[in-house]
Amino acid sequence: MTDSNQIQAAEEVVVETITIDGNDVMGLFLSVDIFENIFTPIITGQIQLMETDGSAFIEKFGIEGNEPIQITARGVGDKELDFEGVLNGLRNKVEKQQMTIYTFDFTSKEMRKNEEVRITRSFKDKAPEEIVKEMVQEMEGEMDKSVSTGKPMTYIPPRQRPWDVIKYVITHGVTSNSSAEDGEEVKQKEHKASGTTGFLLWQTADGHRFCSIDDLLDGKGGDDRGEFTSKLANKGDNIDEIAKSILLFDFPIMGDIQAKMRSGGFRSTTVIFDIDKGLYKEYTYEDESLMTEKQKEAVTKPTRVMSKVFSNERHNQECTKAQPNTGDQSKLNTSQTIARENTFDDSQGTFSLYPQFDFRAGDTFTAKIAKVQGEKEGGFDKKYSGKYIIKEVAHNFRVDAKGYTKIGVIRSTKQQDDSSSQ
Repeated sequence: MTDSNQIQAAEEVVVETITIDGNDVMGLFLSVDIFENIFTPIITGQIQLMETDGSAFIEKFGIEGNEPIQITARGVGDKELDFEGVLNGLRNKVEKQQMTIYTFDFTSKEMRKNEEVRITRSFKDKAPEEIVKEMVQEMEGEMDKSVSTGKPMTYIPPRQRPWDVIKYVITHGVTSNSSAEDGEEVKQKEHKASGTTGFLLWQTADGHRFCSIDDLLDGKGGDDRGEFTSKLANKGDNIDEIAKSILLFDFPIMGDIQAKMRSGGFRSTTVIFDIDKGLYKEYTYEDESLMTEKQKEAVTKPTRVMSKVFSNERHNQECTKAQPNTGDQSKLNTSQTIARENTFDDSQGTFSLYPQFDFRAGDTFTAKIAKVQGEKEGGFDKKYSGKYIIKEVAHNFRVDAKGYTKIGVIRSTKQQDDSSSQ
């Protein structure tokens, strides 16, 4: 580790605090990895500790792998990473000559609390964001951002954990951008469903975030972290300019239309058996706003058929008829959620950067990827340059006072290049 608190290189990290069960382990740690992901409700990570002959820290303090852990580190621009959580078991132990290396997993403390709580109360005509906030409080967590609103819903959890309730809400909740015809005529069998829905709830170092997938793609799920450029290192640049460099990038997934067709992401049919009225209905979903022009030519008919038993009156205790799509919102969320969940992360890639401890899952990030300079053209690659949503963040730092931040990014099906990504 560095002898000074003054950062002199873009890759340098000042590790200020690492404690396990209140005991300082700065002299034992080899590396730390901390992960955030928009698909998970907790922060996870792992820490490597090395004991040499005679130190016996693990034995001395009776470390079992379930103790509190606290980590504080600082990178370029005094960007701090501050984490408090709990160890979650010993992943690995390696002995070599007079050294023993331990690898411990850790998580945020909210997930441990989640295992202790069961939800027995019902939620009637409550907005998705309000239910999610209550469940985060049950896990003793804090909300950082809640930027989306949804239509009121009814749900009676069968003694579920808070995270199980959240999973139901984010997949069954309905945004205002979702609709379905609801003709009353007995002979009317064919109907149309339209729009999209679906929510996400995840944890960052600043707290939990909740938003719809549509709002996430609009950049409302986090902050704009600015523009980063892939370029050759220039020793004449100042440290802040160097820190804005892209070290490595990779795009393992760039569209899979077969998977989109199989999932019903573009066009699908939902068969509804309405047991309240004794009716059979077919809802056809087609949303060309999610498709490129070439995809519209390739996918012309529904590619998935789903079925659902529908009962809108099941939670209604009144003598009057329930309002449409209140007790059962499956007409508004079955095909609409499937479509949005299967078209919002069509393009996926990874970028390796110098330590960016202020990056959070859900933030946006603009990449400028330089072309190889040739005789006729240079500049930036228009296909891969542009704005991305940060799906996941991995912070790494080591005993040699160096580190990096690796981010996984996504684009929706419609975001095909620099201009459309905006």
